[in-house]
Amino acid sequence: MVSYFLTRTALTVFVLSTFSLVLSNPLAQSVEAVEKYTLRDNAAECLIGVGLDLSTDYGTVAVVDCDGKEHAVAQATTADYQAMTRRLSLTESEHLHPPYSSFSEEVQDMPRQWKRQVRKRMGQPASTDVGILAELIQSLCGKAESYLGQTITEVLPITPHLTALYDEDLTDALEYLELKSPLKSYPVKYLQTQESCGAFAGHGLGICKSYSNLTACEEEKSNLPTYRVMILSYTKEAFTASLAVTDQALGTHGFDYMNIEAFDLGSSYNDGPFDGDYWDGIGYYIQYIWQSDHAREDVQKVILIGESATDEHFHFVVKETIESLQEETPEILVEDPTFVASRGAAQLHLRLKYEELSENCWLEAMPGLVNQGDL
Repeated sequence: MVSYFLTRTALTVFVLSTFSLVLSNPLAQSVEAVEKYTLRDNAAECLIGVGLDLSTDYGTVAVVDCDGKEHAVAQATTADYQAMTRRLSLTESEHLHPPYSSFSEEVQDMPRQWKRQVRKRMGQPASTDVGILAELIQSLCGKAESYLGQTITEVLPITPHLTALYDEDLTDALEYLELKSPLKSYPVKYLQTQESCGAFAGHGLGICKSYSNLTACEEEKSNLPTYRVMILSYTKEAFTASLAVTDQALGTHGFDYMNIEAFDLGSSYNDGPFDGDYWDGIGYYIQYIWQSDHAREDVQKVILIGESATDEHFHFVVKETIESLQEETPEILVEDPTFVASRGAAQLHLRLKYEELSENCWLEAMPGLVNQGDL
C-alpha cells in the first residue's frame, strides 16, 4: 500500500513538473501548444460520477452530471440484503479472506476460494452474499441508467463498516455485473470505501473544487483544513458511528479504525422520546466513539446520515451528549441525509475519473513533446 501511494505521488509530481517545463519552453507558450494538451481537448465525452451507498438497510444511487450538478436518483433494498448486513455485522461471521497475513492463512482458505472460482466459471455469483450484493447493485444501476438514458459501466460503491463484509465480495459482485471501479488500481483495501467517506465528501469536505484541472486540484488538496469529525448513521434497522481526524475524503485510514455498529438501535426499535433505555443506548455509543480517540479533543463537525436522521429527538440526544463531553458545540450537518453519502461517492467517482484521464492524457502527450524537442 505504501509503495502504491509513493508511486502515485511520484507520478503526480512528474506530471506537474513536466507541465511547468512545457510552459517555460518558448515552443509551448503559444495558445495552440498549450491547448493541445488540455484535459478537455483530450476528453472524448463528458465525464459523470456514479455513486452507490450500500448502507445498513438499503442502497441509494446518485450521479454528478457533466456540469457538476448532483442528482439523487433512487433508493432500493431487499429482505435478503437487510438480513445479510445484520449477519455480517457479527464477529461470528468473520472468516479468512484476502489479503492474507501469512501463507498459512492462504492455504487454509484455499477450499473456500476454489468453490468461489468454480461458481464464477459457471457464470454464477462467487457466493450467496455476492449474489445478494449484485442484485441490489444491479437494481440501483438500472434505475440510474433509466434516469440518465445511457449505459453505466463504472461506479464507485461505498459501504458501512461491517466486520465481515470483505473487499472480495464487493469486487466479485462488480465483476459479476461487468462493472468497473475507478479504485481497481488501489490496494485491495481501498476498493471498499467507507460510507463515512461519502458523507464527508457529500458535504463538500475533503475534496477539491477544481477537479477537471489536475494541477489546481492537487494544490487545493494540499491546503484542505483538517477536521475532527463524527459520522452518525441512523436508519430504521441500525445506528452506526465513526470518528476521524482527516482532511481528505479518500485515501486515508481516518474512517477505518474508530467505528461502532448497533443493529438493535435503529429507529424501528424506538418507542418514542420517553423510551429512556433506548435513548440512553444511543447516548452511550456516541460517548463511546468520542472517547475511543485517546486525544479526546473537541469534535468540530457531526454529520448525520440515514433515512431516520431527521428525527428531532435524535438531534437533541446527539447535541446533548456531545456537549456533555466537550466545551465547544460542534457544527451538526444534516442535509439530505438519505442521499448525502451516495452524492459524495458520485463526487469522489468523478474526481477519480478526471485524475485517471488527466494522467493518461499526459502520458500520451509525452512522446510527442519529447520528439518535438519541447522537453
